[in-house]
Amino acid sequence: MPFITTGDIRIEPCHDKTLPYDGFRIVLLGTTGSGKSSFIEALAGANNSLNISGGSLESVTQEIQMYKIVNMSVQRTHDYIENVYIIDTPGFIDNTASAFEVIQKIEQWQMEVEFGAAVSQYLYFHRITDKRVSGSEKKVIQMLQSTAPGISTKCLTIVTSMWDNIHGSTALKRAEDNLSELREVVWKNHIESPSRVVKFTNTNNSATEILTGLSHNNIVGYLYHPYTDIHDRNPDDAFVPFLFQDLLDRIAQARGEHQTMNQERISLISRPNPNPDRELKSATTSAFKTAEERLLRYVNHLATFKSVPRGFDLDPKSITYQCLVDITSAYQNYILAIESHPKTSKVLPSTHPSRDSRQDTSDLDESLNAAKKDFAEAYNRLCLFGPPPPGFKPFPISTSQRFKLGVHRTLDRMNRFAKRR
Repeated sequence: MPFITTGDIRIEPCHDKTLPYDGFRIVLLGTTGSGKSSFIEALAGANNSLNISGGSLESVTQEIQMYKIVNMSVQRTHDYIENVYIIDTPGFIDNTASAFEVIQKIEQWQMEVEFGAAVSQYLYFHRITDKRVSGSEKKVIQMLQSTAPGISTKCLTIVTSMWDNIHGSTALKRAEDNLSELREVVWKNHIESPSRVVKFTNTNNSATEILTGLSHNNIVGYLYHPYTDIHDRNPDDAFVPFLFQDLLDRIAQARGEHQTMNQERISLISRPNPNPDRELKSATTSAFKTAEERLLRYVNHLATFKSVPRGFDLDPKSITYQCLVDITSAYQNYILAIESHPKTSKVLPSTHPSRDSRQDTSDLDESLNAAKKDFAEAYNRLCLFGPPPPGFKPFPISTSQRFKLGVHRTLDRMNRFAKRR
């Protein structure tokens, strides 16, 4: 079943989500920044840049992307030829997307494309410049190795990238040693042969050679069963604890960032001149909001697990409630900091203030009104959660504060809703 090339190899995006039944499908996997997007750019050629590769810790590919390779096909039999397709996936170990979200997107894609979900080959990308396989990547590798019982070792190729960034004999020797370790230790029992750990030198020829050298077989695999939802998985499946732990780690990190950014916001607003640097204030608020968005997203994912994986002695509801309390308290403390500032309109002295003081007062009042709206939204989420889990007390807010902060209507709606149930 040889690959056939009929001209210069290039690649073009598939704008339709569906793939034909008879396509030869290759899925790209790897951590963020491992070279998947660079591989696609190399296939596109120097004169057809897709502008999809980058060098940050945030995945360039946020959604599943499909491409057709032009001038390349696979000959199954003497009269049966298939087109070749590349499926790019979001990177694991991303700063913004959890492993849970990446897996969820892959599973959703498998269900949406129907027959196109069947995969002929997998390419897993790894930076050869990394001194060692990190603990996080080892977890990703273990997860991938444990989630695909339908994928034969013949379907998997490990692509080492960043060879074009190797300079000097010492760096080259280190890279070659890393390559040997990948072949003889890390992937030894999960690939057909050591030759399935290959070099990608970031050129069109190199990418083409990797594709044409793929195993010629009729094995079809699924990374995950396309008709089993991620939430219905057996909690003892080897990859489920990985997803669960990844969410716990991300929740802890997002909580810490959220608290730090709120303390920074309070510090800025508490200065005698509360708006010395509006750009700094805006950047801090943006970072605070981003941390909050991630925190809420992660706890929502955690809540979807129908049971806690073996080895975890915790209650997801307690974690969720604590995070909601943290967010609500952050806005409450920020409001108190603004209200106590001497330049707010309620405590402004009766003497005629300067233009700068009036501007500071206007900015503080604007920040106060925005914070009250944010607090009402956060408090509403907390009320919708329901009664506190065992060991937690209700959120401390007096009746006067509820009216003052405009959340008394939230309680009225919640009480009416509870009576109807």
